[in-house]
Amino acid sequence: MTRLLRTFSVLLLLVGVGGLLASAAYAVSSATSSPATVRINDAGASVVTIRWRVGVSLTSGVPTTVTVSSPTGTLSIGGTPGGMISRTIRHQGTGVVFVTFNERLRVDRTTARRISQAGPVTYSRLFSDTISAPTASASVSLQTGSGGALSFRNFALRFDDDSAFRVLGQNQALTARLELTTNGKGILEGAWEVAGPSATQGSGFRPIRRVRQVLAGSRRTIIESPNLPTDRIGTYRLRFVPKSGIPRGSNEVIPVITYSVTGSDLVPELDLISPRSGSDLTLASRFKWRSVPGAASYRLEFLSGGAGGVRGDRLAALDVRSARARLRPTTLARLTSDTELYWRVTAYDSAGRQIAISPIRRANGGAASQSAQ
Repeated sequence: MTRLLRTFSVLLLLVGVGGLLASAAYAVSSATSSPATVRINDAGASVVTIRWRVGVSLTSGVPTTVTVSSPTGTLSIGGTPGGMISRTIRHQGTGVVFVTFNERLRVDRTTARRISQAGPVTYSRLFSDTISAPTASASVSLQTGSGGALSFRNFALRFDDDSAFRVLGQNQALTARLELTTNGKGILEGAWEVAGPSATQGSGFRPIRRVRQVLAGSRRTIIESPNLPTDRIGTYRLRFVPKSGIPRGSNEVIPVITYSVTGSDLVPELDLISPRSGSDLTLASRFKWRSVPGAASYRLEFLSGGAGGVRGDRLAALDVRSARARLRPTTLARLTSDTELYWRVTAYDSAGRQIAISPIRRANGGAASQSAQ
């Protein structure tokens, strides 16, 4: 008899708990997207913003913690460009509570090309909660066109002398530039960030200037950095970090360039041997300079001139491993102009660091000659 009473009590308890769970059950009941149609650029990678609004119903009358999530987004032509999105809320126990997700969807160049070939496709998400089976889905139509969202084909970072590494003296001026090739229309937001010097501040990046610029159409854009810190001796790293990231491919990273500040105001000078200042440039020209200890490569650069002297615009460059170089016909053709021409040589070590640089030497007084002497 006692055993029967205990069994009956356990059954009552289970029924009570089951009834409580049933009454406390909640479910994702609806999902919508905004906008209904998104245009992406067919000429490069794009970032588009999608707003998902998900309704969660609860009738238990008991406040409950609910986690709404969608593991991935899917394309109707195949592929899952969107990752997990999730949010936890506190439901009051009755009625419908809406959860909003703002997703920045990255569409790479390859996917954009597939969408362009297939015509309008849908990008969908399936939303669910942590307990109940019911789910709700929503989708967005993706269309391509030359006037779509802002897309990026190139994302290059260099110092003002077009190098990725600089050695300079304390308190010397230094800037960098970000070069973008874009299509479509949108807003570029981001920040210039510097880490270092290594001897005093470790490797943590800190912002030194924020950028917000509207870009439209097919164009090449150059964004200049502020003056970079050179007041302390040590090694610095520089990067430009776009807000929420620029879609440059899943295996690519934001580029970082490095500069080193020394205790001297002077970078070691590289001695030029030939040709002499003012000599005409021809296919017979022989460029020679004195070898620099520790140099693994040299860069011979040709710069434009004009009223007032050297402008510093690079017209051409040759990278060599020995302390001599000759002009190629294609290089000489690029130097044929009515402007004054100048040249210089920079030495780099095996890690790509600039270890010496020559003075700038004038090549001739006018157009480069293409006849061999």
